[in-house]
Formats: sequence, C-alpha cells, structure tokens
Amino acid sequence: MNELLQEASAATGNMTIAVFNSEELAPLIEAIPKSRPMAQRLVEYLGENPHAPTADVYSAVAVDNISQEANAANRKLYFLGYMIGCMRPPVLLKNRFYQDAAQHLWSLYKLPQEPVLKTEFSFLTVKLSKQDAKRFKRAADDNGFTNQSGLIEAINRVMVEWNQ
Repeated sequence: MNELLQEASAATGNMTIAVFNSEELAPLIEAIPKSRPMAQRLVEYLGENPHAPTADVYSAVAVDNISQEANAANRKLYFLGYMIGCMRPPVLLKNRFYQDAAQHLWSLYKLPQEPVLKTEFSFLTVKLSKQDAKRFKRAADDNGFTNQSGLIEAINRVMVEWNQ
C-alpha cells in the first residue's frame, strides 16, 4: 500500500499522512466529479506531495481557493476514508522577502479506522453577533488563518482543553 509519513497523533487529529503512487491515487481522483478538475488535481498533488506549503499548492495545482476545492473533494473522499487538511507549520515559513508568511502545510490524510455512517457527516451552523464575527475575523487574520481554518483551530483547541 502507501508509505506512512507520520503516525497518527493528536496534532493530526488521529489521522495518518501518507504518500500514494499513481495506482493508489486513481480511485480517489475518480471519486471527485469531472466538473471539479481543480479538486482532482489537488488530490493528485497532495497524494504525492504531503506537507505541501500553500504557495506550492497554488502554483502546482493552479487553484484559486484551496479550501474551497479541498471542501468539495472531502465530500467524496470522506466516505473512502480520506480527507484533505492543513496545519500550521511548526516554524513559520518565509516569503521571498524573508517575512513571515501565513502559509499552511496541506496533506492528504487517512482517517482513523472506525466505522462511519453516512448520516454522521454533517455541517454545523453557528450564528455570531456582528461584533463577535468581526472580532473573530480580525483575530484569525492576525494569526494567519482563514475564517474556516481559524474556526477549526479554535474548535481543536477547545476539544483538547475539554480532553476530547
């Protein structure tokens, strides 16, 4: 099968990062609708290039919005036991001007081995006051997060704090 790069841990949400060869990637790519060619390219690239910095993903895949394409791909990959995700690098990456860059490391993850029912996959909607929404967006921007990745980071931190 595939070569495991990193054992599952709390830092990876108990998921395993893996590298795939072309044969192993084919069923994952085929699961993504042909109407989403950027999502297909994203799966292919991340399957062969784990821990890819945001800038590398943009240039290699020619994608406009990585999170949007990852979300579209994840709707299909989830039921095959995989998902695309990102995490902050342990040390901030630098841009070409040697300034800290708000980049993440993107990978294709193998989900933990536990039974998953289709009905368990859902979306959560949260209503915030205008002031709280602005405050959160500003804090996310200041820390190099998009709204989505900032919410995921906040949820993960709360879950760790709650020992979940």
